[in-house]
Amino acid sequence: MQAGLIGLGSMGVWMARNLAQAGFLTAVYNRTPAKAAALAKELQVLSYDSPEALAAKVDVVFICVSADQDVIEVVNALAKTIKPECVFQKSSV
Repeated sequence: MQAGLIGLGSMGVWMARNLAQAGFLTAVYNRTPAKAAALAKELQVLSYDSPEALAAKVDVVFICVSADQDVIEVVNALAKTIKPECVFQKSSV
């Protein structure tokens, strides 16, 4: 199973680290590309430049964003490329 995480704020970063430690995380995305790239390098996973690109490559997508409008924007972006059998999970923040 390949998992991706979108949203690398104070909570998302630790979720990403836990998923990576468990061997599930393969990709990350954040609106701030440098933050995603740095964490991807640390965790030895891929960093994508859009939610759509991440969704096209993983089996499970975790979203850790707090603002309602941001969640809607991410979900709309995912809908463009997410695999039919992909699992989507939003964290409670």
